[in-house]
Formats: sequence, structure tokens, C-alpha cells
Amino acid sequence: MRVIREQSVTAFADLVLPWLLRDPVRNNVAAQQVQGRVDGTMPTEDGALWLLIEDAGHLASIALRTPPNALLLTAAVPEAITALTDWCLENEPRLPGVNGPIAESDAFAQQWGERTGAAVELVMGNRMFRLDRVIHPQGVRGQARLATADDRELLVSWATAFHHEATPQWPMLDYELLIDRKLGGDHLWVWVDGEPVSMLWTNPAISGVVRLSGVFTPPEHRGHGYAGGCVAAVSQHELDTRAFACSLYTDLANPTSNKIYQSLGYEPVMDARQWGFTYAD
Repeated sequence: MRVIREQSVTAFADLVLPWLLRDPVRNNVAAQQVQGRVDGTMPTEDGALWLLIEDAGHLASIALRTPPNALLLTAAVPEAITALTDWCLENEPRLPGVNGPIAESDAFAQQWGERTGAAVELVMGNRMFRLDRVIHPQGVRGQARLATADDRELLVSWATAFHHEATPQWPMLDYELLIDRKLGGDHLWVWVDGEPVSMLWTNPAISGVVRLSGVFTPPEHRGHGYAGGCVAAVSQHELDTRAFACSLYTDLANPTSNKIYQSLGYEPVMDARQWGFTYAD
């Protein structure tokens, strides 16, 4: 096994997207990270890592890092994880963490802690879900609509609140920029019951799979099924217009959201973990 760092994200995309899109559901996040930087919908950060893991000249796995985020892994055999750990120890000895499928992320985190002395802490456990057919909830007041520029200020505040509530351990994003991009691409939705009461955003379709994220209802509007109604309506829209499947991630520590999404027709696909690394010096 050997690890090769590709300097150009465009060249990296040409090499890895066919491999990733053999399973566009499980590899949706990695494929989105690559494609978004090729087409300019996401910025290419200084110091980004685009890593190929080859076995006898054949692509065995890939990994990537978009600072300040953790290293993102894809499915890999143990030998590939060891080769990746070796490369990172030599070239990126202060990684902030690792994220990916449980077997791969756990193996990397264990090796990293043993070989660097870094403290290894579980940041979050996630479950990926897939939906092929929507089960619509009954009795939810209101309807979904695309967000508009008039909603911008409210949705920036909601997106920031979503970060503090759902992912406080992750690096803070520029939510004004994110909301502007989602508005410009018709990827931002609100559920309206007299006024906006819930939101979510979608990501561009990757090989017929659309991933939903940012599902948020402010506390004063909870308990009415708005989030479930919004997820169901937007999922149906995506299936009707551009996707053969939808996906989303949940926090395994939040049993309520896991239960809600399954009631809408989302089915578990795989679990993932993110580990954080802290160094003594």
C-alpha cells in the first residue's frame, strides 16, 4: 500500500469520483466535498489534503481533509488505514481528528493515539440514513416552500443556533456565506405555519443522491411535527425532480431524531464516528 497526495483537486476528482460513485449513498459526503470544489460551489482551502491510497497500482481507498475539519475516511482495509497513518505521521503530525465509517475511524484513531501520544476523544457518533419512498406524516399544519432573500436574516440566526445545539464541537462555519449559497442554488427550505417555523437545506445531487442537512426548529416552535413535515415534503420534492434516493445523518446520541426520520421512511445504512486529537505540546 502507498499513499499519494494529489495537489490538484481537479486531477483528484478525475481519479476518485468514478470510484466514489460506485456507492453514491455511502460516499456522498466525500464525493460532495470533491465535486463542490471542482465546480466552485465550495471554496478550496489552503492546505487541503487529497489523498489516494493505492495497492499494486490500483485505487484501494481515498481520504481528504478540508481545513479546519478532521481527516475524512472512506471504506478501507486495515492495511490501507495503517499506510494512511504512516503517511500522516510523516506529513501531517498534528491532525485535529478523524471522521469516517466506524471500523476505519476507530482503527485510525487507535493507531494515532498509540503512535503520537495524543489524547483521543470521541466527538460524535452518526448514523447515515437512506430514503427511497416517503411516508408522509399526518396532521402537521403548514407547508414547505423555498426560502427567499426575505428569510435570510432569520435563517442565518437559525443556522448559527443549529451549530451551537447540534455540532458545538465542530469548527464554526461562516453561516452567512452558507445561507447565501443555499439561497442562490435553491437549496434552502422553510416550513411555514403562518410564519417560518422550521428549516433545512439540501446539497447538490451527486449521481442521483441528495443529502439533507441543517434540519432545525427553534425551541418555541417545537412539538408540532414541523421538522418531520419539512423533511418529508423536501424529500418528496427531491425524489420527484432530481434524485433516486435521499440521505441524511443523525446524531446517535439523539434518539428522537433517529425515530422521527425512520417514521418518514428513512432506513439506516451505516454508522460513523468522529474522533478528536489533543496534543500535550
